[in-house]
Amino acid sequence: MHLADQGAEVIGLVDATQKSAHRELFSRNKTLYEYTSQHERDQRLAQLIPAADVILEDASRTTLSADLLELVQKHQVIHAHLPDFDPHSTHSPARQKKALPSGVLEAFMGLYESPLARKPMAHHLSLLDVTSAAWMSCAVMAALIQRQRTGHVAKLTLPRADVAYPLLELNAIFTVQPPRSWSTLQWASTPFIAAYPCKDSRFIYVHLALRHHLQRFLESLQQLDPHSYRKLAAALSEQTREEPTCVESLIEHHKIVEALEYIFAQRNALAWEEVLSDYGLCAVMARSLEQWYEHTEHPVQAGILLDAKDHEFGDSKIPGRVATLDEERFFARRPRYVESVDDLWSTPTDTPSSPDTRQTTSQALQPLDGIKVLDLTHVIAGPASTRVLAELGAEVLRIENPHFQAPWVDAFHLAFNAGKSSVTLDLQTTNGQGEFAKILKNFQPDIVALNLRPGAGKSSGVSEDQLRGSSSKIIYAHLTAYGTKGEWGKRPGWEQTAQAACGVQLSWGADEGHPDLFPLPFNDLCTGLHGCFAMLLGLYARECAPEHGGHHVETNLVTTTVWMQALAYHGGGRLIHGKSTLGRSVLSRFYKTRDDWGYLHVKNLEALHKVEGLQHIQGASGQALSMSLETEFKRHGFKTWQRRFRVAGLGDDELVWIQRRTPKQVLSDPDARRRSLVHRRRHDWLGVEVTETGSPLLYDGHRAHLEPAPEREKTGEQDTAQSLMPWVKGQLKGAIALGLTRHRQKS
Repeated sequence: MHLADQGAEVIGLVDATQKSAHRELFSRNKTLYEYTSQHERDQRLAQLIPAADVILEDASRTTLSADLLELVQKHQVIHAHLPDFDPHSTHSPARQKKALPSGVLEAFMGLYESPLARKPMAHHLSLLDVTSAAWMSCAVMAALIQRQRTGHVAKLTLPRADVAYPLLELNAIFTVQPPRSWSTLQWASTPFIAAYPCKDSRFIYVHLALRHHLQRFLESLQQLDPHSYRKLAAALSEQTREEPTCVESLIEHHKIVEALEYIFAQRNALAWEEVLSDYGLCAVMARSLEQWYEHTEHPVQAGILLDAKDHEFGDSKIPGRVATLDEERFFARRPRYVESVDDLWSTPTDTPSSPDTRQTTSQALQPLDGIKVLDLTHVIAGPASTRVLAELGAEVLRIENPHFQAPWVDAFHLAFNAGKSSVTLDLQTTNGQGEFAKILKNFQPDIVALNLRPGAGKSSGVSEDQLRGSSSKIIYAHLTAYGTKGEWGKRPGWEQTAQAACGVQLSWGADEGHPDLFPLPFNDLCTGLHGCFAMLLGLYARECAPEHGGHHVETNLVTTTVWMQALAYHGGGRLIHGKSTLGRSVLSRFYKTRDDWGYLHVKNLEALHKVEGLQHIQGASGQALSMSLETEFKRHGFKTWQRRFRVAGLGDDELVWIQRRTPKQVLSDPDARRRSLVHRRRHDWLGVEVTETGSPLLYDGHRAHLEPAPEREKTGEQDTAQSLMPWVKGQLKGAIALGLTRHRQKS
């Protein structure tokens, strides 16, 4: 769909017997042909392959016959495959032919889990579907660029289960033998990144955890409400003012929370959102997904949603495209069904003249060899996007901001800046801007990536106009929170506020009655992939028409948030509220056994009637069926049920029964370590050893291996271990003082 949204002519061959509620949305802008037999499908493929650039399949194993594979090779077609598992993985089912539902893979890969939770927790986010689509879109664009530049034709394999590993990147670095000097829980529990109830009982979510943001918030309070300012200022120690993610003690933390609760209770949530945004601060009113769709104008103004009132899709809004090239206006149409493919591609595409350009040399593994990227991004989404470019062979040079300091910055740097080189420049100074001009002249980047708010780069000399003055061929990539147009176009934002704005936090925290942060930074990670896709679109456009020079490309966090929920909202699924749900239906969910949790996925209830101990559930449905299955599964252990399913003769395409795995278990899996999806690496300059994840993409059968993240220049205030010592020493004293205070209050 992402390729079709960018103008590619996409023909989909679909099984006429397999209808789905989400086909209309996810096949938009495509041409579809419905086949009724495997033979008919192969005949149509034989007609289409000679004129194709790419063939993409998502079956568990390739369904292309030897004759079709020979056609693919003869006509130099890029072959892209999305199996469930790497064929070399010990987890690859021997008998499975059809692709597993994403919910099953997410359960198996630890994506239905929350830190410290005793049971699994299902959600409605399409984590693997959306992220896999983004990964493969990047791979296809890189392969097209490589074929255009060198004539090499790549084979792409992206096991969907392996896509979970980069999603678990922060789990790896923070939970699998993390450095003792890192106080992850302290950073995560700062009161300056949180939701607070307001006067109207709605919630404002704020992200004020950088020093200059906290300072600006205090200045705004001083103008808006001097009493509130004095109340918060009195609660803050000098250490906390300097580093808001390292509150000095528990008792200070308690006082800060009390002050912020008092402050935000003075106004309605929307009023706080508007006034703090006017001060350039990061704050959003927590909304449901329905409210994001229906009660704000910005999503349509920014192209995050398409207003389809006068369109084939009817009176509704649908998600926009994930990447924008040169701000072209975008239209979506329903898929067009055809009864014949005879005249669809009458003329084969131009391909290199060599009869077989598939290579196995190391040179063939670098589709972006010779491409130079200047990375001016920070935190996660931007660095993640340029890290993928590095994995594809680009030379990436980071410009480090010496003022961007926080204890967690080093950890994020290790995770998302592998494979890059770096230089530290203060672009707020004349000297720094002079050095940057020299880098532009000498490095001559093909791509410049930024994730600043629109207009924020001008004072640093990195606005688009300023950069194009040095080279007209630059691909200028802009990653933002809310897009660059519309009333929110200049607002700052983070992963947390994107979740709050688009319904994720209210859904995830429904049981507690307040917004709660979903524990994976899926917006940042997947938006990074969308940013990489956008940059590759720009490169491909430049390769095809170099006379047009460079291009402007964009993506944003909230478009990702919308797409992550699109299947549930538009595609016949359902939005899940709270953490008590164990799956997406009675026949696809976790069940507690005597000794563990198991995830059951079965196509129809009749299959269970063959299983010992489940014959009596015939006739049950809905809640009664769910309760019956819960009761029966608790009678025996996981392996007993595994044996009974096997004795009943239920194959992998009829029933799936998998044991619960936590993220830590997934990341400790010997199979993942053997395939270089997880590895330990020491960083001597920081004095730590951390767990990192690898790329899920197999490009011509090989996985990218990146050099460690480069050393960051340190200042005295950057020493993480030293900056944490006052907090560590103050915890016991603070906890005792807080306990005594509460005891006196009760007395």
